[in-house]
Amino acid sequence: MKLVVLGPPNIPVAATYTVDGLTTSHSAAMPATFDFRGRSAEWKVQRLAGNDEFRVEFYVGDLRRTSTISAGHSAIKGAILYENYRERYWAQAVE
Repeated sequence: MKLVVLGPPNIPVAATYTVDGLTTSHSAAMPATFDFRGRSAEWKVQRLAGNDEFRVEFYVGDLRRTSTISAGHSAIKGAILYENYRERYWAQAVE
């Protein structure tokens, strides 16, 4: 799995994700990619400076599951869950 954060170059972002119960946090400057492995994941990417719009794309392998724009918000959060042999995923802009 990976989160790809796209936006104005050098704007700092922080990503926090919980994968199979283990929470990890990282920061980087856009554009940025955060890779992780696991089955189910919840994540949040927050812009740390400015008010420029940014996009977060979420991939499982090479397949893009979501692509969400911040739309005036400072963060985007989402999740992918596997339950009863079913995959559910979502993402939305949040404060």
